[in-house]
Amino acid sequence: MARTNPLANLASLSMRQLRELARTLGIQRYSAQDRDSLAESIADRSAGRAEMAAAVTPEVAPRPVAA
Repeated sequence: MARTNPLANLASLSMRQLRELARTLGIQRYSAQDRDSLAESIADRSAGRAEMAAAVTPEVAPRPVAA
């Protein structure tokens, strides 16, 4: 599966949207960061959350299909 560059998606967001996303992700001092630093912080935090969710999510066997 091909992975896309998360910063490419962030580049299309406005500064207001980036700050709102950073606030939602719990990034500290987001209002003092410039656009590039903010996008990098968001990408780092998002990647960390995805890894944490994958580690916490138990692997569940698929349900058998009724015939």
